[in-house]
Amino acid sequence: MKILDLESKPALLFEDLNKPDKGKKYVRVIGDFRLTFDTKTESIRGVVKPLLLVYHDGRQYPIDRVSDPIRCASLKNGGVGLRYTCKIKKTLLYLYFDHDMWFYERVK
Repeated sequence: MKILDLESKPALLFEDLNKPDKGKKYVRVIGDFRLTFDTKTESIRGVVKPLLLVYHDGRQYPIDRVSDPIRCASLKNGGVGLRYTCKIKKTLLYLYFDHDMWFYERVK
């Protein structure tokens, strides 16, 4: 298994993933990971809250508001994952966490 060094060459990975023939637009996400205790099941689970969206060219956008995640399918791009409804400035978008990667789609 090859380990990708995203710190030294993140643009190369995301440029390859975001080729025009692919529907999903992958991005890097900086988030806050927290452990929560579920009183119903008496178990601990991890929750990620996205804080910053980073495009492959280095542009960064702080996420102003984010909803709790729901398990949902992306109808436009395919894939099933955790979907966060995010607001960045005045733009609404769905941010998906699918197979350890993040992608987004705009809400019309």
